[in-house]
Amino acid sequence: MHMDKGIESSGKKIYIIISLLCFIAFGLLATMVISNSATEWDRSIQEAVMEWRSPILTEILRWITYLGDEILLTWVSGLLAIVWWKKGRPVVLLYYLGTIAFGLLIKEIVKRSLTRERPEDINLILLPDSYSFPSGHAVFSSLVFGMGGYLLAKRCRRTGTKALWIIVALLIPFLVGYSRVYLGVHYPIDVLGGWLLATGSIMLSMYVYDKKCTKNMKRGEQNHS
Repeated sequence: MHMDKGIESSGKKIYIIISLLCFIAFGLLATMVISNSATEWDRSIQEAVMEWRSPILTEILRWITYLGDEILLTWVSGLLAIVWWKKGRPVVLLYYLGTIAFGLLIKEIVKRSLTRERPEDINLILLPDSYSFPSGHAVFSSLVFGMGGYLLAKRCRRTGTKALWIIVALLIPFLVGYSRVYLGVHYPIDVLGGWLLATGSIMLSMYVYDKKCTKNMKRGEQNHS
């Protein structure tokens, strides 16, 4: 029994450690943006990605990038929120929407503070009016699908279904982020920063959520004893 508690406690600590590491890495990237020391790194990766450009891949990634669109993600998160509300899971709903709101708030503050301009003359789609760092598509898609996939996987008993939600949680944000660099509307460091910010927010929320679930289970055991 004590061993199980130790394992659970270690698992929760991993969440908070990963969260802190992600936020630290995000801060370092922001520092690189401020000091303009990320230019060469960005350029080399951007050129490597652009070498893979082709008419077919461009068309595919134009569609994939819409998976990070604000309107679509608002609908997806809203749909999940309705499902959890109807199933009587207000706590899950609260953590889901809270995580998204927290990550988007930090994203917006950093964007407006750093005011990094977007790449020029390499874009294959229309450049958005917003600033470049961090990538809003990378942040929003990671929060919606990442946190959503985690919460859905946590409730699944079937290993196959659980694995499916985890794949969705990881694959969609990755493809969206890659599409932003490929289409020339973001620098690589913008996307990486978006992933780190979202992952840090999700891991922090997972730590708090799992801690609350453990407390509720202990209360239930005490009530039955």
